[in-house]
Amino acid sequence: MTAAAELYLAKQAKFLTHLSETGQVTRSAVLAGWDRVQAYRLKAESEKFAEAWQDALEAYADRLEAEAFRRGVAGTPKGVWHQGVKVGEELQYSDSLLALMLKAKRKKEYGDASKVELTGADGGPVKVEESPHAIGRKIAFALASALRAKGAASPEQPEAHNEAPDPEGEDMA
Repeated sequence: MTAAAELYLAKQAKFLTHLSETGQVTRSAVLAGWDRVQAYRLKAESEKFAEAWQDALEAYADRLEAEAFRRGVAGTPKGVWHQGVKVGEELQYSDSLLALMLKAKRKKEYGDASKVELTGADGGPVKVEESPHAIGRKIAFALASALRAKGAASPEQPEAHNEAPDPEGEDMA
């Protein structure tokens, strides 16, 4: 193996090690002697490197999960102070981290109760026959109409603001 190839592999290893510790792509690339564009280019060109990149991010997520567990379950020691003097320590727990972990691990029991599911005819996929721009104009028209209708019921609103907007959205920015 050439010296250049060894250096390139060393840079990859440095990048992946830092990525697994921090989850920061840009900083990991800089420490490896690259910029972030070079890192993403290598990821796109090398399936092996892309897999190692994903493994590094999974290792980072494991580190985050372990820290969340420590703070939520094992607790974090905090000093107890009285009149400026430390008189002891107590463990403080993070209820919010514990709740997040439960939501992630036990979605059925602790996850958010609300769920929105959109389906098309007969449970199939939703088919959109209009452009997103046209749909946006219709939504804007409906919102403007509702706001203007609400304003029409209010005596403070001048009449000029109560005219109906163009249904095609042509008078809207």
